[in-house]
Amino acid sequence: MKYPQLTCASLKGIALLTALSLTACGGSDSDSPEPEPNPNPGGTTTYNVSGTIDNLKRGDLTVSGTASGSTESHTFTNETSFSFDADYPAGTEVNFEITQQPTGQECALSQTSLTLNSDVTDLAITCDDIEYSVSGTVTGDAPADFSLIASGDRDITVPLSGTDPFTIAEDFIYEQSVALAIGDTPGYECEVTPAEVTVTDEVSDIAVSCTSIGSVSGLVTNFISGEVASDVTITTYSLSETGETEFGSVTTDENGLYEMIGVDTTDTFYLRVSSAEYVVDVERHIANGETERVLNLNILPIDYSTTFAATDAINIGESAEATVNIVEIPASTLETADGNAPTGDINATITVIDPSLYVEAMPGLYTTSNSETGDIEPIESFGAFSLTLTDADGNDLDLVDGTTATVRIPLASGVTNPPATIPLYYFDESTALWVEEGEATLTVIDGASFYVGTVSHFTTWNADQVYNTVQLLGCVVDTEGLPVANVQVLSEGTSYIGRSSAYTDAEGDFVLPVRRDSSLLVFARAGGQTNTVVINTSDVDSQLESCLVIGESSAIVKLTWGANPSDLDTHLTGPQEETDTRFRVYYANQDQTIGNVTINLDVDDTSSYGPEVLTIPSFVLPGRYRYSVYHYSGSGTIFSSPTRVELRLNDRTYVFNPAEDVDSSASSFRMWVVFDLIVDDELNVEVMEINQHTTYSDAETLGVEAFDGGKFSAEAAQPLPEKLY
Repeated sequence: MKYPQLTCASLKGIALLTALSLTACGGSDSDSPEPEPNPNPGGTTTYNVSGTIDNLKRGDLTVSGTASGSTESHTFTNETSFSFDADYPAGTEVNFEITQQPTGQECALSQTSLTLNSDVTDLAITCDDIEYSVSGTVTGDAPADFSLIASGDRDITVPLSGTDPFTIAEDFIYEQSVALAIGDTPGYECEVTPAEVTVTDEVSDIAVSCTSIGSVSGLVTNFISGEVASDVTITTYSLSETGETEFGSVTTDENGLYEMIGVDTTDTFYLRVSSAEYVVDVERHIANGETERVLNLNILPIDYSTTFAATDAINIGESAEATVNIVEIPASTLETADGNAPTGDINATITVIDPSLYVEAMPGLYTTSNSETGDIEPIESFGAFSLTLTDADGNDLDLVDGTTATVRIPLASGVTNPPATIPLYYFDESTALWVEEGEATLTVIDGASFYVGTVSHFTTWNADQVYNTVQLLGCVVDTEGLPVANVQVLSEGTSYIGRSSAYTDAEGDFVLPVRRDSSLLVFARAGGQTNTVVINTSDVDSQLESCLVIGESSAIVKLTWGANPSDLDTHLTGPQEETDTRFRVYYANQDQTIGNVTINLDVDDTSSYGPEVLTIPSFVLPGRYRYSVYHYSGSGTIFSSPTRVELRLNDRTYVFNPAEDVDSSASSFRMWVVFDLIVDDELNVEVMEINQHTTYSDAETLGVEAFDGGKFSAEAAQPLPEKLY
């Protein structure tokens, strides 16, 4: 039997069935060396895949390659390059996939599918950090504008507004640590929780909580008319060497009311009152232990306003009819705060302040700072004025550096023996202090006296001088005789024009600097007001004979007037216990005790101006209390004087001016019935304005029926006792 001859071609595709060595075609004996294995059996070409990894920061990145149903996976930690183990035959399609992302990162392949026709060395894996947001909420009494400070590899300031939720504008990467803190919050105590966070996911639970330190509220009224002052801006701030730190700013409503939380009343703070219709005033308040302060404010209205062309000289008097200019400003010497020329016409307002009539209307308190020692010193005034200048765009204007203006300050009407020359002071609206700058000379112009000088800028200017002081020691107690701490004690000159103040200590004691060899009034005020006492000082320190007594619901009535009439008198009538006879407090009976309360008239001023101050510490009997002003002597009328009655009741101020000009020296109009205080059975007090003139004998019954009340059981109309001047 013949066997077919085997060839190499016929061997292709035949599987080996034995373990014998296959001799290569062409033949060889058993001693020939064995051939190397064929890396590509059958002659198929293979390729591999490799590439780079960019920005991988943490482990657990897993990448898989799948071809012909077989998958190869690799996990990387911080590698920057990689290579798959498999050799893929030419033409193989390989699919790549990231099957596990690293913590805090997201990686992507440059290609996810390849058909291999050559080695691949540029498959790229790029990893990006995942960015997480940080956000939170604000609760409590929060400032309108404050900030959260996020610190880490960079500092980020996050604006916060009230209780609005917030999100930090920039994102954070995994495991980034962020320290959190609250920026300055004057008037508030704020904290952030947590104070530090390590970001591993979205953060939305940052909690900011705030509590206001104190609050200030009150009523703002027109000093002259007593009407409420709406749309007036109240700004509170503190002062340090670096300047003002503002607590906040509000505007009075249509009822003249304001309220501001977040005012640090535990330390000295300032209250600025500003409006286009009123003279700017600033009050300095010392902490008195109360976090909620009620501060009612009386502000002085602007007297006169007019308009000038920007290129004209400005000559302005206290009214359109004035014959003497209070201020004379050379042409083209005004500029804005930025140093620019005014736009359009110039609006000028001026207000002359006669402290003889309105001692409380002067901005601030009558104090200055000693330039050498820094000590606060009291000053007395001889007249003042306030000037404001704005352009058509509302920009404040002032004198160009190096230029001056002439000022003529009318001498206060109640001054006697004024000095020939006197220092000029301007009101610093930041510190509420008067600052000395320049001097003025007493000059008579058209029969009137003025202090004439030059100034280099505008605000409120005052002709003042520091006076020599002695110390007045005293104490303040309540109606139970217990000491009252942190109460402001005030002096008000009657033989000079000025005020000073001090505060009681924990024992209710005070030391008040007052003008030596002078006559003055002293009282304390905190919500209610104490009785007012008349003091005559000498050249040595002195002590009050008894403590000032303050009541929670006191009523204080202050009568002031001008040069004529020379003598006006306070009269208060009211009910007495178990009798129809009514009491009368006036110059011949200046003290009246009802129950355990003594109503007091401080002084009978017989030589013009006043003040006469009546104090009702509290009301112990229901009924009708009537306040009137009697024209005792002198020319002129109560209306034209002008006469002003100010009532302070439960920390509210009411102002009364005569409604009509009648001949108050005539018997039929001699008594001006101003107002009634109606006290009910629960001792609540209501104010009823009367504001009518009548005879002395009819003053008790005037207007009673119109108010639906029982008639007075009036005392017999006996002639008033004659005064011995």
